[in-house]
Order: sequence, then structure tokens, then C-alpha cells
Amino acid sequence: MDFMEVFFVSLGTAVIVFYGVKMVRFAKMFHPRVWFPQPESFFTSMGEWAVVTGGSDGIGRAYAFELAGRGLNVVILSRTKDKLDRVALEIEETTGQKVKVIVADFTEDDMYECIEEKLKGLNIGVLVNNVGILPSHIPCKFLQTKDLEQKITKVINCNVKALVKAVAPFGVSTPMTGYQKPNMVTLTAEDFVRSSLEYLLAGDKTYGSICHTVLGWMVKTVPKQILHSESMQDSLLEYVKKRLGK
Repeated sequence: MDFMEVFFVSLGTAVIVFYGVKMVRFAKMFHPRVWFPQPESFFTSMGEWAVVTGGSDGIGRAYAFELAGRGLNVVILSRTKDKLDRVALEIEETTGQKVKVIVADFTEDDMYECIEEKLKGLNIGVLVNNVGILPSHIPCKFLQTKDLEQKITKVINCNVKALVKAVAPFGVSTPMTGYQKPNMVTLTAEDFVRSSLEYLLAGDKTYGSICHTVLGWMVKTVPKQILHSESMQDSLLEYVKKRLGK
């Protein structure tokens, strides 16, 4: 074979191997308990307490319940004390675990010392950096957001300062997404959390479920010029409005 034949054969082999590895990794997602097994004491072996930010609603609330059900005491943080107290009582009555509430507004940046003080003395093994906000329930161009200056500060404080790594889901039916009706790709918070915890040992980043993994791969294949185009944004806006019944 001449040089060009060797080159193309090598290139073809590399492509086959590359996508073969991807398919094997994807196949593993169908059986997380086999490929990413967790011992029964997996969570409790790391500490007695789990800390869940944004724990009064949506995904955070579901994580708090699920982790308490797996034997951890739970600290839940959000800005609304009434909601926190209701969730804490539900978790204690349902699981028998201890629950501590901390009122914290993560859109502000002056409450971390207070949180640190209230967490002192707890043997914390799990942190769920879940808290987050959207500029708007309805997709729009960021610069067209109402009260833009205040919103920029709040989004940075909550979505950047308060987060380091977390699971990266797509659609989940929560207050932040306007309680969109669950379907094949929009999961309930409880279903998403149960699924995502099975993939904790799958790597540093996970979409948390099979359908979101497929969706993530699909989105990555779409050129950014198309994804961010005016027509695509308009289509997304209409889709979300329809889902929210607006």
C-alpha cells in the first residue's frame, strides 16, 4: 500500500475505535448498577450529614429526601424559611433522619460566613451544589431581561459563585422551569434524582439519565451557529410557551 492508502486505513480504524468506545460507554449507561456499583454504606461511609443547597423545592428537595432515605442526616438551605420548615418536617416524618435548616439567599454574596458558622461541628460527607436560578421562565435574549442590572448580579452570585461541579441535566419539572409537564425528556425531580445517584461513579460529569445523555450528545452535534440562530431561538421560545400553557 502506498502512503495515502495507509493514511486512510489508519484514519478509518481510528474513527471506528473512537465511536466503538463511545458506544461501549453508552451501553454501560443502561446498567448503572452493574457498571457503577455502590455498596449499601456508600453515602454513610463518607459522613453523617449531607448539605443540599436549594433544598426547599424541585431537584434539591428530591435530593434531600433521597439522601435521607439512604441514611444521611440532611442540611437544607434556601431563602424561604416556611418552605424549609415544611420540607424538614416531611423528611423527618418520612425517613426518621435529622434535618437542619439554614436560611440563605444565594443571590447575595455576604452569607457564606454565616453558613460556615452554622455548619460547624457537623460530620459532612456529601455536598449537593444544587441551587440555581434562570433569568426568566421564558427563553429570551439575555440583554432583554427585565431589570437586567440586578438580574446579572443575582445570576452571577447564584449560578457562578455558589456552584463548582454538579450534574448537568436538561429538562426537569421544577418551579424554576415553570413545572413543565413531564414527558420522555422532561423528568420529574424525584425520577431525575434517583437516576442521577446511580451514576455517581460514572465520572466527574454526568447528565444523570439515559434520555438526557442522548439529548446532550445530540445538542453537541448541532453547530453553534444553528443552535444560537434567530429561528432556533424563536422555535425554542414557542415550544416553552406551549409547554407552560402561555
